[in-house]
Amino acid sequence: MKVLKLFLVVAIGLLATQSQAQDWREMISDPNANFNEVKAAFYAEFGEEVGKKGSGWKHFKRWEWFMEQRLSENGKLPNSKLIYDEVKRADLQKQFRGTNGDWQLLGPTGAPSNGSGQSIGRISAIAFHPTDTNQLWAGAPAGGLWKSDDNGLSWDPLTDDLLNIGVAELVINPHNTDTMYLATGDGSSSNTYSYGVMQSIDAGQTWDTTGLSFGVNQGRNIRRLILDSTNTNVLIAASTNGIYRTEDAGVTWQSVQPGNFTDVEFKPFSHDTIYATTSSSSLPPLYVSHDNGQSWTPSVSGMDTSPMGRSKVAVSSASPNVVYVLATNSTSSYQGLYRSEDAGANWTLMSNSPNVLGYDEFGADEDGQGWYSMELAVSPLDANEVRVGGINTWISNNGGTNFFIEAHWTGANGRYIHADQHRAEYHPITNQFYAGCDGGLYRRSYYFDGYEIVTSGMSITQFYRLSSATTDPTILLAGAQDNGTFRWKNNIWQAVFGGDGMETMIHPEDPFIMYCTIQRGELHKSVDGGSNFGDDIAPTSGAWVTPFMMEPGRPDVLYAASGSKVYRSDDGGSTWFDFSPNLTSVNSSQLITLDVAHSNTEYVVAGSNRTIRITKDLGGTWENILTGLPSNSMTYVAFDPLNENTIWVTFSGYSDGKKVYRSQDAGETWENMSMNLPNLPVNCVEIERSSTGGVYVGTDVGIYYWDSNLSEWEPYMTGLPNVIVNELEIHEDANIIRAATYGRGIWESDTRNVINVGIEEADNEQSLLSIWPNPASDFVHIEFPKDAEPENLVLIDAYGRIVRNALNPTITNSLSLNIQDLPNSVYYLASMKGRKLVGRFIVSKP
Repeated sequence: MKVLKLFLVVAIGLLATQSQAQDWREMISDPNANFNEVKAAFYAEFGEEVGKKGSGWKHFKRWEWFMEQRLSENGKLPNSKLIYDEVKRADLQKQFRGTNGDWQLLGPTGAPSNGSGQSIGRISAIAFHPTDTNQLWAGAPAGGLWKSDDNGLSWDPLTDDLLNIGVAELVINPHNTDTMYLATGDGSSSNTYSYGVMQSIDAGQTWDTTGLSFGVNQGRNIRRLILDSTNTNVLIAASTNGIYRTEDAGVTWQSVQPGNFTDVEFKPFSHDTIYATTSSSSLPPLYVSHDNGQSWTPSVSGMDTSPMGRSKVAVSSASPNVVYVLATNSTSSYQGLYRSEDAGANWTLMSNSPNVLGYDEFGADEDGQGWYSMELAVSPLDANEVRVGGINTWISNNGGTNFFIEAHWTGANGRYIHADQHRAEYHPITNQFYAGCDGGLYRRSYYFDGYEIVTSGMSITQFYRLSSATTDPTILLAGAQDNGTFRWKNNIWQAVFGGDGMETMIHPEDPFIMYCTIQRGELHKSVDGGSNFGDDIAPTSGAWVTPFMMEPGRPDVLYAASGSKVYRSDDGGSTWFDFSPNLTSVNSSQLITLDVAHSNTEYVVAGSNRTIRITKDLGGTWENILTGLPSNSMTYVAFDPLNENTIWVTFSGYSDGKKVYRSQDAGETWENMSMNLPNLPVNCVEIERSSTGGVYVGTDVGIYYWDSNLSEWEPYMTGLPNVIVNELEIHEDANIIRAATYGRGIWESDTRNVINVGIEEADNEQSLLSIWPNPASDFVHIEFPKDAEPENLVLIDAYGRIVRNALNPTITNSLSLNIQDLPNSVYYLASMKGRKLVGRFIVSKP
């Protein structure tokens, strides 16, 4: 098989009808559930009220936000065969049409060092080399597979050439570690669509599909994958659609047991006995196989099985007959920990309190989100040492009879670990405990009494939005799922606010004034450059990602599209007033997109998933401009910065040819500008301030560019991993464009007009020079390849002006520049011989 570059849309296919009586916690991972019925079940429990901590409310709301905009016109997701075909089409465009851009990672690459809650992004899979303790692997549900060769000190990506693969599991052949199997998707919460299992035979450098490929039915996610060490052709997969088995190394798979399964484990030192747990109140919590996974029977003697939700299983090499099952009740709280000493034939309840799945540091609450975060592990050296991961991490040293908090999401009554545990593993050689959670990869330290985060080099943050400082391109603010708001300044990343970070804003004249938001539109303001943020000053609650913006030219005037109205503040958010009536009364949806025209600020446009309205008289009247637009979910709206009558709108979903629309008469009529874009969600649009009207769109598979000189869209993603792009922003003074990606951090590139101003980019062979430090404040050092012959070098600023002439390297092919007199900005090194750009650096002074 040739290498297939795949794409993993972060979504769940929910198609068939499901009983309204079923609990939404089960429905969310059921491949036969219906999206609207899952919503109905959720709101029947919560209504429109915000759920309390530990209830799973937040995780449902972000699932709902992402899913709803990716539904097709009929309210459903298409089958994954369609998605797969479109991804191949997009990949062929890149290969045969070429691509533009010069994307570089800004980060973060590892958890910021400041603050008490260090975190970077979610980890859902952990794997170890069978003999070399320095080799580790970690998988992220939206950021791919990463490998460390130095025991976690640094990490490198292995799946950037695969199209946004989410990782649920990795297993390695212990007898030939070049062979490994990757379960795609999100095994914890089904927030990521899965194509099945992939195989690599070259240690993860390339990947092929296997016979377990989900190509028609939706919502199938693999929760766990195991390999028989005595016969490495045998693998067992526990999925939302049942247990699958292969005995020919993945070429063919058989469905051996239907149902919604969460976990599977071999009995130590036995390839015949296998345990598997479920996630459904209609199924027994545990099944056992005694024939190497070919047939399965329930084994629950001694368990209180009604009601029971999700469950997990764990074993220990120290006592092969000892098995543990961790079970939740119907509300995803702690039902109990069960232990068997006869290989699963009979069970004893060891404990049902304290609540080890809740948020309280003493386990005194009754809440839990076991449907989302729930893990169980037993030491391979001591079968009585049991760890449970829920929101926090708990430990028992007496076989589960008593539990004690070991690490808490705030550090209360224990050590700190980021909230929401998705993987718990003991190293098979060192016995060191590892935890994968919403914040990254942590391990119990040998050097101090606590957990250390081991993510240096990883770039797995799932960003929603970003903003840059107009006066200084080395300052930006970005909001991330699970991990709050990050600030990048002078090439240093810091965490500046918690929650789920969303929209951000930086005052264009005073970068000390910043705004960040969290879920449902909480707005917080800083007047000291992000060191401190005040209380919530939002006018009201809004959508999961609520849009805010500053008025062009008057940055103290703020707009918020919160709930069903647009609000305005004339004093930097201190007070607000209604700027619009209810704009979404037809379908009661919330506003999710907003823009104010740069060329005429009396023009404001706002939209929900399926409504869009405009005012041309500063909020006096609002017109419905939906006619001519498709019924797919709207994702972004933007005015042309030079013309308030030109509006661009993007759409998600999977309706071919219905991705991007343009109006040149303020919404009276619309022109379909989708052209050759692949049939994948388009999430955002950004327009250049230029006569040709250059337009960039961010999709679920990268970035595309169009202007009036082109007849179709061109890929604009050289250097960019194949990743979902949630927002784009052009920094006009620096002529750079930045991308907030959903799983691979923040990236930037020159804008296309820089690359085409008369000096071309050098070929890769001509641009292999080293520049350090970068960013720099006083001196920058440049070293050229030994065989290079650079002549007539000049330094060009972001406006294309030559600021230094006659820069010639020394005899050692190096150059040192004094840049103390240069203002903060981006600068380009160019060779006038052949008119080639050969390098770029940033000047950044405190």
